Amino acid sequence: MNTLELKTELNQMIMSTDDSTILEQVKSYFIDLTSEKNWYDNLTEQQKASIQQGMEDAKAGIGIPHVEMQQRIQKIKEKYSTS
Repeated sequence: MNTLELKTELNQMIMSTDDSTILEQVKSYFIDLTSEKNWYDNLTEQQKASIQQGMEDAKAGIGIPHVEMQQRIQKIKEKYSTS
């Protein structure tokens, strides 16, 4: 999909909704993406602390690696697949 097609599709999606919550979220996301500011700077202190805790846990071997969790989810999906 080229840039013009993508812009057209996005415009159609925006024009087809009257949900102000969706429109505000799209606007906010677009502003964040085009801002020179680092996304991390927009996080609350609680969010930053959670990220830091997660990084410390990962270094300490606490938690489930992403790849392993993906494999577990795939097995569950296969178990409940209606194919």
